[in-house]
Amino acid sequence: MRVFDNSLWDAMRARWSALRHRSAMRRELGEELHAHIQHRADDLERGGMSRVEAERQARVEFGGFEHYREESHSAQGWHWAEALLRDVRFGLRVLMKSPSFTAAAVITLALGIGANTALFTLVRGILLRPLPVRAGHRLVVVWDSNPGVGLSRVGPSGQDYLDWKEQGLHSFEDLFLFEHGTGTVTGNGDPEQLAGLRVTTNFGDFFGIVPVVGRTFLPEEKSARHTLAVLSYRYWKRKYQGNAAVCGQSMTLNGENYTIIGVLPASFDEMFPVDVVVPFDDGWVRRADSDLGVLGRLRPGVTVSQASAEMNQTMARVVRQRPERKGFGTVMVLLESVRMEYIRPALLVLQCAVAFILILACANVANLMLSRGTSRRQEIAVRISLGATRKQIVRQFLVESSLLAMLGGMLGLGLAWVSMHLWARYGPAQIPVPNAAYEVTLPAVHLGGSEVVFALVVSLATGILFGLIAPLRLFTGNTQDALKNGGRGTIGAVRGRGTRAVLVVVEGALALVLVVGASLMIKSFSRLLAVNPGFDANRLLTLRIKLSADAAGSAYRDPAKRAAAFHDFLEQVRGVPGVESAAFTEIVPLSQDDMDRGPFVIEEKPMGDVKPSADYRDISPGYFETMRIPLLQGRSLTEEDDAQHPRVVVIDQTLAREYFGTENPIGKHVVLPYGSRVPRMVVGVVGAVHDSSLSGASEATIYFPYMQGPNQTMSMVVRTAQPEDVVLPGIRNAILSVDRNQPVFEERPMAEIMGNVTSAPRMAFILLDVLALVALVLAAVGIYGVTSYHVGQRTQEVGVRLTFGATPEGILRMLVRQATTLTLAGVGAGLVCALLMTRLMSSLLYGVSSTDPVIFVGGAALVTLVATIACYLPARRAVRVEPLAALRSE
Repeated sequence: MRVFDNSLWDAMRARWSALRHRSAMRRELGEELHAHIQHRADDLERGGMSRVEAERQARVEFGGFEHYREESHSAQGWHWAEALLRDVRFGLRVLMKSPSFTAAAVITLALGIGANTALFTLVRGILLRPLPVRAGHRLVVVWDSNPGVGLSRVGPSGQDYLDWKEQGLHSFEDLFLFEHGTGTVTGNGDPEQLAGLRVTTNFGDFFGIVPVVGRTFLPEEKSARHTLAVLSYRYWKRKYQGNAAVCGQSMTLNGENYTIIGVLPASFDEMFPVDVVVPFDDGWVRRADSDLGVLGRLRPGVTVSQASAEMNQTMARVVRQRPERKGFGTVMVLLESVRMEYIRPALLVLQCAVAFILILACANVANLMLSRGTSRRQEIAVRISLGATRKQIVRQFLVESSLLAMLGGMLGLGLAWVSMHLWARYGPAQIPVPNAAYEVTLPAVHLGGSEVVFALVVSLATGILFGLIAPLRLFTGNTQDALKNGGRGTIGAVRGRGTRAVLVVVEGALALVLVVGASLMIKSFSRLLAVNPGFDANRLLTLRIKLSADAAGSAYRDPAKRAAAFHDFLEQVRGVPGVESAAFTEIVPLSQDDMDRGPFVIEEKPMGDVKPSADYRDISPGYFETMRIPLLQGRSLTEEDDAQHPRVVVIDQTLAREYFGTENPIGKHVVLPYGSRVPRMVVGVVGAVHDSSLSGASEATIYFPYMQGPNQTMSMVVRTAQPEDVVLPGIRNAILSVDRNQPVFEERPMAEIMGNVTSAPRMAFILLDVLALVALVLAAVGIYGVTSYHVGQRTQEVGVRLTFGATPEGILRMLVRQATTLTLAGVGAGLVCALLMTRLMSSLLYGVSSTDPVIFVGGAALVTLVATIACYLPARRAVRVEPLAALRSE
């Protein structure tokens, strides 16, 4: 092996040396060959020949110099490299002689390669990127579900988590419990509300976290109450300027002193975009209600279905111990899938669209190469007659096409780079996780080595693909005919038309698919924007307030104090100049905050097997007026609906229709099967509101007066005519005037919230429209180019027809009809493809069928119109020539 290695190394070194010194070696070879001839001539001269005759005879005996030079180059092993270099130089000269052709081909390819590279960057950075945690591909999200009462993907309770742990599930290496929340930091400058995470103490081990500073929690710390805190990297940098001595310092969080013990790595922000992490203890876990998060790490080799089966068996055992869990099961999905459920359909549809753009670009360039190759058939025939092999001709075409593709690839990389900057500036930073009351922070995406390699591979592949078409079609004729006909010969001329016709059909079909897809998105998005959410989102500002009730001495542990505080906040804010009205709600519609949903019973109307459920919403008086939700029956909630008065509720139109039908619900009572089970009288009916999405149906909702059970966290909605930055300082000061340690957070206009829930269809809408426009332009340019070439080839025929009395109008109709026939064939094929491809878009569409006949007919008409114009322009130019000039043309 060592001998082989040395021999191989010596051979490579010798070849490299020959390549570096090839000029000197060529000169030495020439001198040596010349010396041999001179020696032989000397011998012949001594035999009696004249010097001139001796040198001539020596050359004849020796043979041609070029033969020996070729043998020498072959022995040096770089003959192919030199031949390739010659082809590259020749190809560059040919492309530089045709700047219009080169520019058109490079720009066309750049659009296709750039679009594909940009989308590859997004898909790789968002969908294919592994989670920055230990065994991220084996992490699953576990939800509770109860289909019988319409519950799916409900966050488990702390007791659910403990039950699963105690059952010793074999499918999992470990389970992890967490709860999203916020915490109020005081005592270190202005009060600040932080995004927080409360976790079980296996937090560090579960995710394999290596802290930047300090440590995470220890499993043995789970039993006792610990006021320990781990900071996120971004908060550590912002608040403590990256001070490594932060560990051991204390911070006042929700009125309690916490000791900072570590800092998370920056990459963990992608997993949980929070500021601070604190631990559960066992007592807290047992008290924790539903809407928590549970992750499980599967054992290697265990599938999600196997784990789900074991979990269902476990739930059956749990029900025997806790009968109230009857009907509940679990839903389990891989975390990697859950995080990107919302955006994946849009990206996959766009991936198909950019692939079509690349095929269109290749078809256009192949058409250009084919037309140009046909015009070079005499040159090719001459080269073949002089000894060039077909392999050399094909290689020359491939080199030229590869040069075009590489230039297009470089320009495409530039377009992809610009696209990524536009994405970073205008693309969504976060996307919602459906039915999970959670938003995922999208990772930053940028061009890297993988994207450059992708662009290089796509460029070479497209260069070879469209570069092979022209030479293969050109070698179907007779070389002698081409020479005799002086460039008007038959090498590939006839069959090339067939290839170009196929390319035109493909272009028309792909353009129609993209036009139909974009039209469906336009119609769908316009209908989505036209959906009435059930409230007036204009000039509506939202913000959140959380009362710190963790500390043992906190006044906000008393519900009456919480109710009084929220009441005072409202009174002060309503007095701020520019504020028209203000109110509190537990959850702002469409905000993707925690979904509070549960069953209920109508006291006067047993439902039998039907188990009704509804969204629960705690609101303050004035909420419906501020949101401009119409009151349909009865009355709204008032200040008198407090803890000292009978329990009342307001229901929405959806609940009234589904569960009361034509009966009057006013005066009826609803009972929640959990908790106090106190009957609550229905005092009013309001309009339905879209709470979770604009595309889904509005859910049945029960509105409770917050004074009869105030929460710790409430969202304030403010109707104002003032800009956000003008009115917000006054609102903050009004809150601080009640409690100087009370911050507000998540200040957002309602328009921004509504924009978030339409981010995926909006992204698909914009990008598909751009791609459809590009496709239409590429198809038009391609059809125009083919028709131009085809009509140019028939100039003499046009001249003959004109000479024999045909009218220009008649010839124009004939040419357009013949050219349009191909387009119609492409439109027909495109309609079939569109019927199949648009099914992929079904999940992105709202209020429109993926086979909408109006869209399909309109798209077909648009593509036909554009193609007809592209055919008409060159045909009109052809019939305007003088008959004699046409007859003389070649």
